[in-house]
Amino acid sequence: MIEKYYIFTFGIGQLMKNYAIKIFGTYDDTREKMIEQFGKKWCGQYSIEEFERDKAKYFSDLKIIEV
Repeated sequence: MIEKYYIFTFGIGQLMKNYAIKIFGTYDDTREKMIEQFGKKWCGQYSIEEFERDKAKYFSDLKIIEV
């Protein structure tokens, strides 16, 4: 599997709604890390390419925390 950066976002009303988490690894490994840390209390998983492509439209106000 290919390793790269993935960005995880949180939804409205969630504790970390103004933040995104950036994790390096495979799709499945990064997802497992998020579930270990936050359970299922997060919103979306995006490849770094998807996130950068849509950043201005959807994610411009998020503060990114790199893990």
